[in-house]
Parts: sequence; structure tokens; C-alpha cells
Amino acid sequence: MDLIEQCYSYLFWGALVVLLAVGILAALVYIIRARLTVDRIIGINLVGTIVVMVIVVLTFLLGEDYLADIA
Repeated sequence: MDLIEQCYSYLFWGALVVLLAVGILAALVYIIRARLTVDRIIGINLVGTIVVMVIVVLTFLLGEDYLADIA
């Protein structure tokens, strides 16, 4: 059972890295290439959503329930 928990830990840490790297990078490219102000606001809102998803994954990984309240 310990091996399965370790594999899940690696999976969630990998998902966390992918969320941060790919998600934020894609959102920044969207913000830079946007022509309208509304599109830039949507891109900034997307960054906020990605941060909330990162907090939720950290809540599960660290086992700290108070992080879910923050998210």
C-alpha cells in the first residue's frame, strides 16, 4: 500500500508542476497577445483560477484542511 501512496504523491506533485508551468505560461501568452482590455482581464482572472487550483492540490498533498478554506 505504501507504493501506491508514493505513486499518488508523485502524480499530484507532477500535476502541481504542470499546472504552474504550463497553465501560468499559457495565461501569460494569452494576456500579452490579447488586443482588447476585456481579454486581458479574462486572462488575469484565469491566473487567479490557476492559483486556486494549485492551493486545492496542495491541500490534498499536505493534508492541511485550512488550505481548503483559503481556496
